[in-house]
Amino acid sequence: MHPFALAAIGGVMIGTSAVLLMALTGCIAGISGIVGGLLPPKPVADRSWRLAFILGLVAAPAALRTFSGDVLIGPPTVGTPVLIAAGLLVGIGTALGGGCTSGHGICGISRLSVRSVVAVVTFIAAGVLTVFVTRHVLGAYAMRGTLTGLLAGFLFGLGLCLSGMTSPAVVQGFLDVAGAWNPALLFVMAGGVAVTFVGYRFLVPKSKPLWASRFSLPTATRIDTPLLAGAAIFGIGWGLAGYCPGPAVVSLASGRIAVVVFVLSMLVGMILVRWMRSGSRASMPSLAAEENR
Repeated sequence: MHPFALAAIGGVMIGTSAVLLMALTGCIAGISGIVGGLLPPKPVADRSWRLAFILGLVAAPAALRTFSGDVLIGPPTVGTPVLIAAGLLVGIGTALGGGCTSGHGICGISRLSVRSVVAVVTFIAAGVLTVFVTRHVLGAYAMRGTLTGLLAGFLFGLGLCLSGMTSPAVVQGFLDVAGAWNPALLFVMAGGVAVTFVGYRFLVPKSKPLWASRFSLPTATRIDTPLLAGAAIFGIGWGLAGYCPGPAVVSLASGRIAVVVFVLSMLVGMILVRWMRSGSRASMPSLAAEENR
């Protein structure tokens, strides 16, 4: 049978299911809502039909295998890190938007819901743009790096926020050893170093990263004037404002003009040093070798 004919038949079956569920239980056949209703912190009371619906979803491929020998389920097209990032985005998006392709798409459009139509147009547009960028602009390898960077940056940012490092008062409290000293930064460093120390010992002996040709590690080993002067200058600025690069970038999300001013000033300082080094590259260690942030 032609794939388009199968698609139409499948759509009719999905619609029949939605009508059946509405007629018998009065509920929308929106998968994200059905699953979400079972989750904490406040699971809904009508859990039995939801669990049965999910069981029916999972049982369908088994029935197909029995009668046709094929479950008609394709393999994933991306790797595990991308799947993790995509899963988080789908979970957050459907919970915030109140629906997905079934709830907004099939059921919402059928109810002539303007809200659902807007949601459908929005998520299809976002999906089209994502596929275009990842397949035709970035390519598969760059997409992996981009999504890995997004996931790692998101996790890093959460860590900075939860640990209090995005609060200048907490940071300056740690540096104020002559006043009301706050040791919170010690716990942040202890947790971060413990995980990273073990992780690096496991990863670095490997021949290469999973998605790169080599590890990009700093090669500079000298304790020289630029190292000591740079660390001291950074420490002065850190003490004055309570910001280092990571928390400063995360704090841009606060929308505070003061944070924007700090970040712009920080970028000017970085550009100034890189510009000065570019004029004397032959006599100084390379930037790539010294960068260890």
